[in-house]
Order: sequence, then C-alpha cells, then structure tokens
Amino acid sequence: MLRVLHYAALACLAALAHAQTTPAPKPPPELRQLDYFAGKWRCEGVTKRSSVKWASPMQCGWFNGGLVLECRSHANAPNEGEGVTIYGFNAVEKVYTQYSYGSTGADPSVLRGQRTGTTWTYTGEGTFQGKPAKYQYVVNEASASRFSYQARLVVEGGSWTVTQEGDCTKAK
Repeated sequence: MLRVLHYAALACLAALAHAQTTPAPKPPPELRQLDYFAGKWRCEGVTKRSSVKWASPMQCGWFNGGLVLECRSHANAPNEGEGVTIYGFNAVEKVYTQYSYGSTGADPSVLRGQRTGTTWTYTGEGTFQGKPAKYQYVVNEASASRFSYQARLVVEGGSWTVTQEGDCTKAK
C-alpha cells in the first residue's frame, strides 16, 4: 500500500512539474479584435414578438491569459434576467465562438462567427418550440463607443425573422 501511495505521489509531482514548465498559450492575433467589446456598456433594445423594450448594463472583461472574453448583463424588463456570454476564437477552424447562457430558462446557445470589416456575424442551429431552427446574431460597430445588433431566427426552412434588436453605448 505504501508503495502505491509513493508512486501516486511521484506521478502527481511529475504532472505538477510539467504544468509549471509548459508555457501558457499565446492568444491568436484575431482574438485581439474582441478588445472592442471589453469594458462597460449600456444596452437598450426591443424584443420583436412582444414589443417589450428593455435596458441592460453589460460588463465585458478578459479571463487571465487573454484567451476568453466574458460579458455579463442584467436586463431590466418585465422578464428580468441575467446573462453570460463567452467569446473566443477557434484558431484551427478560423472562426469566432460565442457561448450564451441565461437565467430565463432559454436553452444555452452556441454560435460560430466571422468578422468582416465592422460587422460580426454569428450563426448556429438548434430548436425553437420543438422545431429545427437556425439562429443569427449580427453586430455592427458604429463607432468606438457604440454598436447595434440584431438577433434573427428561421424555423423549419421558413424566412428569417428579426427577434430582437438594439444598441449599446460604451459607458464613460
């Protein structure tokens, strides 16, 4: 038994030594484009199906190491909810990634995106009310301190519908 513990301790020390000597990965240059979103924002928008207007502060910051940008928001609307969106970049596939989670009970979303000029376009697939659906989230950088966005949905091969749109302004 003592010999087993001895080997286990050696294995743990070897793993720890390897972890300490392995350099941290460097962020790919494309990831720096997400710096645009870092900071405090004030967002306002409207949910198209119900015409509900809402406002939300949003705080975005980098994880240690600079590989992941996290944005947290809290919507002030009839169905108040908190949200967390994680942004990254998949260097192998050359796509941006967006993982969104919320407290309203909606399914988490996983979107993949591209940036062309000042427009970010994220897309993904899932279900909506039990039917196959495609999602699209488009962000347009209007200036260094303001962007607009639209969330779009298409269900079972129908036409694209704008489900939400809004504007965000960087807080000073």
